[in-house]
Amino acid sequence: MYHHIGDPPPGVRGHEIELWVGREAFAAQMAYVGKAGYQVVSAGELAAGFQRERGLPRKPLVLTFDDGYEDFYTQAWPVLREHGLTATIFVCSGIVGRAGHLTWDQLRQLVAAGIEVGSHGVTHRPLTTMTPAGVRRELVDSKRTIQDQIRAPVRVFSFPTGRHNRHVVLAVELAGYDAAVTTDMGVVQRTSHPYELKRTRVRRDHTLATFKTRVRSAWPGS
Repeated sequence: MYHHIGDPPPGVRGHEIELWVGREAFAAQMAYVGKAGYQVVSAGELAAGFQRERGLPRKPLVLTFDDGYEDFYTQAWPVLREHGLTATIFVCSGIVGRAGHLTWDQLRQLVAAGIEVGSHGVTHRPLTTMTPAGVRRELVDSKRTIQDQIRAPVRVFSFPTGRHNRHVVLAVELAGYDAAVTTDMGVVQRTSHPYELKRTRVRRDHTLATFKTRVRSAWPGS
C-alpha cells in the first residue's frame, strides 16, 4: 500500500511524511520485485483469481496506491513502466482533477497503459460515519462516475481512512464490487474475506531490507 511517490513538499509534518516514499527507494523496490520472481497483478485480477474466474501466478503481488495523487503519474508510473509492472490506483470521484490529484485524462492514459483504477468513494469521508443512504451514494455514485469517465469496469473498493464495519462491508458487496481493501496490516490468503483484504503499508523510513522482508512474509521459504 502506497500513497505518494517522491519528496514531500515544504510544510509536510508528522505522520504525513511517512506517506511519501522517495522515487529512488521506490525504484529499488520495484527492481527487487522483478528480479525476485514476484508477478504483479491488479487487485481486480486477484479478486477474479479468488472467484476462480481466472488463474493466478505462483507468487502474485498487488501494488496499490490510495487517494489518486498526481505524483503517481509523474513519479510512480515511469518506474512501473520501466520494469513492466502494473498497479491499482484508488481514486475519489469527487476529488479527481483537484490540485495535486490525477485528472480524468491522466487516468484514461493510465488505463490504456494497463493500470487498474478502483474506487475510494466520492468524498474520502469514512463510510462508518454515514447513514446507509450516504454509504450507498459514496459506493454507487463513485463507481458509476469512474466507469463512465475511464470507460473501464471498476471492480475493487478501498475504504476511505481504512474504517469499515460489517454493515459497510455488506454495502460494498451489494453495490457490485468484487472485493475491497482495508488498511489493516497483513497478507492475503485464499481464506481471506474478499471485502476485508489486508495490505502491507510501505513507509518512507523503510529500508530495502525491510521491504524485502515484508514482501517475503507472504511466501515463507521463498
